[in-house]
Order: sequence, then structure tokens, then C-alpha cells
Amino acid sequence: MTNITVIYNSTYIAINYTGAVLWGGQINVSGFISGPPNRLITLSIGNLNMSITTVNNAFNISIPTSDLLPGNYSLSIYVTPNGTYAPTTYVGALMIYALIAKPNVSVSNVAIAGLPVRASINVSPWVSGLPITVSLGGSAISLNLTSPNITITLATPLLLGMGVHDLVVSVGQRPPIGGGYYARGIFVVNPLEIALPAIALIMVMFLARFGIVRLRRSPQQETQALPTLPMTATITTPRPAEVKAVEERIIKLAPSGKINIPSVKEVVMALSQAIATVSMKTEVKLKPTQTLREYLTAVRGKLDPQVYSVLSELVGIAEYALYSPRVPTPVDVARAWELAKVLSQ
Repeated sequence: MTNITVIYNSTYIAINYTGAVLWGGQINVSGFISGPPNRLITLSIGNLNMSITTVNNAFNISIPTSDLLPGNYSLSIYVTPNGTYAPTTYVGALMIYALIAKPNVSVSNVAIAGLPVRASINVSPWVSGLPITVSLGGSAISLNLTSPNITITLATPLLLGMGVHDLVVSVGQRPPIGGGYYARGIFVVNPLEIALPAIALIMVMFLARFGIVRLRRSPQQETQALPTLPMTATITTPRPAEVKAVEERIIKLAPSGKINIPSVKEVVMALSQAIATVSMKTEVKLKPTQTLREYLTAVRGKLDPQVYSVLSELVGIAEYALYSPRVPTPVDVARAWELAKVLSQ
């Protein structure tokens, strides 16, 4: 028996592509493949797969990102064998990032239960058709923006309890906007809660005057303490070790050049606190090889939409801090801790 060894010619590949793309934009990939002038190659990004044939050993393709979600991805290129030329592969990292919408709201600090609340809202940045939901005390209104400036009238429930209630503005996702969140406390006055006790007292005094009811008086009034009801506390504050473990997983996948920047560290600490808290509530932990966007997708069905919107905005700030050329500002850091605090409630 004679052994036959087949020797392939090596295939060389040179690739240029856009490493960071705004969600909704295009990933431009070009390159040169050695060997025959027309070679079949396959490109994969997330769940997108496409094939292209080189022309005179070169290729150029633009890949839309509208069917992908913001996050970190791998660009995989496979060159099929051709004649005596061997197959080859190329794998590179890329990021699709989104803009975080910041709603600014002008509304009165006081509302009356049963009467409408008028609020003027500015969303920046924005795109036409961006979904937005405004809610207060169980009443909500949803719409798609046709302008960055809107004025809405939101009905308040007649039986809404007197006290401070949050007016919440949740911005949905639409390329290139990755969502946004705003909450503001409004003091709600309920006239019924104020008037009913007074009306009841007047009626009792009126009935007592005509002898319909008798008010019992005693020289000494004894007071009795109200019974204390047993309460069970649910601890939602993660242990420092759990927060540290999440932080290490985030840092492991982050560029080493960014993680030593103080403001980036602050954002990562806030996100680690938030993810550790969410993990306790949902029992879904951040896996060592999981990107932030993949974790966000994993917990989406287990969180209230408003809570998910808060976590989504915080993840967006962290992705900006870790993977974009910019450095987080003090405003970004303060916002990150503010969102983390909301998630810990």
C-alpha cells in the first residue's frame, strides 16, 4: 500500500471591517483572498449568514445591523477550498452600540386624583416612530413619537391614594435608540380622602343632636396599642462577594485599556451591583462567557417592562463606557448609580 499525501497551497486572507457600528448602520467588510480570482466565502455575524464570491480575489460587502440587537459580536469569515488552495477562516470582534434616549419632562409637582395631568416631554436623541410609555399610579398611555417634543394628558385614577407617586417615562427601542427611562415623584392629593372623614364627623354630630345616635362619653379614655402584625422581610441586597464576581466577569470581557479609567470603573461597579441584584430576583446569573447584551436578553422575560427598561439603559451606559472611544462623564456615572439604586428597590 502506498500512502499518498495531498498538499494544498496555503490561502492568505486580509480583512478590513468596521469594528464599532451604530445600531441601524452598516458593517462594511472588504478583503483580499489569495488563490483563484473567484472564491466563495461565507460571512457570519450573530444569526446573520451570507455568501459572496470574490472578484479578482477581492470582495466588498455592507451588512445591515437593523436585524441585530446592540451588543458585542464575532465576525466569522470562512473561505471554501478551491482547486489546490486550502480553506481558511478569520474571526474578529465587533460592537453594535445604541444611543440612550434621555427624556426631559416638564410637569407640575402636585396632581389631584381624578383630574388629568399634563406633561411636556422632550426626548433626545430620538427617531420617528420611537415607542414611549408614560404612566402614573396605574394609568398609562403609549404612543410612537412623530416629534421629539410632545405634550400628553394623562388621566389619574379617582381612587389613587394620597401621597407621592412616580411619573414614569419609558422609551422603547428603535435603531439607533436603545431605550431610555425617567422617573419623577409627584405628590397626589385625593380630595375624597380629605373630605370623607370631615363629612362623616358632621353626619355623626348631626345625628347625635337629634338623638338618632348617642355618643358615649367616659371620664377616662383608655388607649390600647394596635397589635403588631408579623412581617417577613425579603432581602434583595446581594452580598459583596456576589457583586465582586459579577464585576470580574464584566472586566474579563472588557478592553484592558478602558477598565483602568476611574469613571469606567464607577460605571462597572454600578452595573455589577445591578446585575447581582437582578440575578437574585430572577435566578438568572451572568455567565462567564456571556456578553452584557446576551444577559439582558436572558432576563427580559423575567422582569417587569419598566424594570427591564432601567436595566437596558444601564447596560447601554456600560457598553458605551467599555467599548466606545469616549470616556464616561460625571453625568454618566451619576446616572449609572441612579439606575442601579432604582433596581435595588
